[in-house]
Amino acid sequence: MSLEASSNDPLDASGANSRPAIPAETVQEFTVKIGAYSRKWERYGLLEAPLLSHNQISNTDEPTGRKLIVRETNGEKQLAVPPVSEAYYLLPNEEVRARFDQWAKAGGFELYDDSRYTFTSRTGNAAFLCYLPKGEEIGSYFVTPRDRVQLGFCARNSIDGSTGFGVDVFTYRGLCTNGSIVLNQEGRRAFSFRAASEAARARLYAHHTANLEEVFGNLHEHLAKLAHAGESVISFYRRLTEIELNQEIAEALTGSGLPQRVLPWEVKEDKVTNVPRMNLWQTYNTITGGDDNASGIWHNTKAAMPTKVAQFNALHSTLEAVIKAPIFTGA
Repeated sequence: MSLEASSNDPLDASGANSRPAIPAETVQEFTVKIGAYSRKWERYGLLEAPLLSHNQISNTDEPTGRKLIVRETNGEKQLAVPPVSEAYYLLPNEEVRARFDQWAKAGGFELYDDSRYTFTSRTGNAAFLCYLPKGEEIGSYFVTPRDRVQLGFCARNSIDGSTGFGVDVFTYRGLCTNGSIVLNQEGRRAFSFRAASEAARARLYAHHTANLEEVFGNLHEHLAKLAHAGESVISFYRRLTEIELNQEIAEALTGSGLPQRVLPWEVKEDKVTNVPRMNLWQTYNTITGGDDNASGIWHNTKAAMPTKVAQFNALHSTLEAVIKAPIFTGA
C-alpha cells in the first residue's frame, strides 16, 4: 500500500484498520484514503495523516476517526505504528529528550548515558531517559554507612502507545554502578503489574492527549514532588537491610515472573533450593545486577528497557508484599 496522500488510494487489509468491516454490498462504493500529511514533527522524520472514508459515488470524504503515523526517510514513507485514534497526540521521543535536556541543564542534572545499555524498545518507538544530578555526592543518600545511592528521575515516552508519557524515580548505586527504575502507580498499570500504595504527590503520568503541553508547563512542580517520593524509596531500601532473606521470600520472588537467571538460588522442578544467607538489600542488588551477577536486570545488555522496567516492577511489587510495606508512603 502506498503511503502517499491520494484521493484513490484505498487502505487494504494489511493496513490493520480496526474499524468494523464494510458490508459486502457496499464494498465497491467506499474506500479508505489517506488525507493530507501534517509536517509538524517533520524535523524528526515523523508525519501524520488522517484516514478518510471516500464515497466513490458521491466523490465525498468523511473522517474515520483514525490516523496514520509514518516515518519519512529520504522521501520514502513507512508505517511507524498501526493506525491510531485521531485524538492521539503524537509526541516524538526526540522532542521529549530535547525538553528534558534543557530542563536538566538548568536544574543541575545530566543524562545517564551508557552505550552498554539499551534505553529504547526493540522497535525504537519507546524511549526511557534517565537523569542524575551532576556530581556523585549531590542528591545522594547512604543506605548503609558505606553504600551510597543517588536519586534521579527517568522520563518515558512512546509514539505507539506502548507507554504513556511519565516520569518515575531513578536510583543509582555507586558501589556497583547499578541503576533501578521505580514506577509510579499509573506506570505499574501500564506495564501490567500489581498495583501498590503510592504517594499521590509522586504521580506524573499522562496519556497522549493535548493536555501533555499542560504537563510540560508544570514540569518543575512535578519533579520537585518526585524528589520527595525518592526519599520514600531510600527509606524502603533501608528497611530491606533489616530483613533477612528466607525460604518463603525466595519462593515469592521465584513466582513473581522474574527470570531464574537473575535469582541467587537454584530452582529445580519448581522447588527453591540453596537459598543464600543475605539480607534483602543484598538480595535486591544481586537480582538487579550488582555484586557478581552480571546477568541481573540492569546489566543485561540483551534486554530492551521495557523488559527491564517490567522486571523491576515484579521485584518491587513482590518485596512490598512480603515485607508488608509500600515503597511510597504518605498522601
